[in-house]
Amino acid sequence: GSIKSPQSLTIDIIKRDYLNFKNKKILSFKDIKPKYDSQSDYHGNAIYYFMFYNKLKEFENIQNEKFKIKKEILKSYIIIIDEINRGNVSKIFGEL
Repeated sequence: GSIKSPQSLTIDIIKRDYLNFKNKKILSFKDIKPKYDSQSDYHGNAIYYFMFYNKLKEFENIQNEKFKIKKEILKSYIIIIDEINRGNVSKIFGEL
């Protein structure tokens, strides 16, 4: 089975904190606040969340680099077809 905890990492917490993390408003795990009122100044699982946000950012950076590598400058090409009137245009280019 599984154990339910009120301190689980939810999509709401990720939405709330990850943008702040990327914008450098969260610089350490102590900047991650609990969702509800708490005696602690930071979330009980904040150190894990902070590591998760770091890994998520690394993943984004790797994906962005892969995207930049794939992005190439497209070269212009010209196709010259001599005596096209002798061929069947629909067979050459497909149905237009």
